[in-house]
Amino acid sequence: MDGTTGYCGEVFDYCSPSVVIISDKEIVHDTQKNVHGDHATGILWSGGPERRYVLTTRSDGMIAIKMNAAGGYHVTVG
Repeated sequence: MDGTTGYCGEVFDYCSPSVVIISDKEIVHDTQKNVHGDHATGILWSGGPERRYVLTTRSDGMIAIKMNAAGGYHVTVG
């Protein structure tokens, strides 16, 4: 783990997230730019046909995840 950025790439040897969610402020480390998204499979986004790999409080505001009874989830931001 890089002690200055909090990024630990080895964690992705054990998990395969759909999306990575980060609570952050302005960019102060290069790893905030896109490294985490390399590890996510992506989720479809309601704003268009693109997939999102990383959500951040810096760019997206408040992020909420609601699980449903079938085991799926819905993500909202704002």
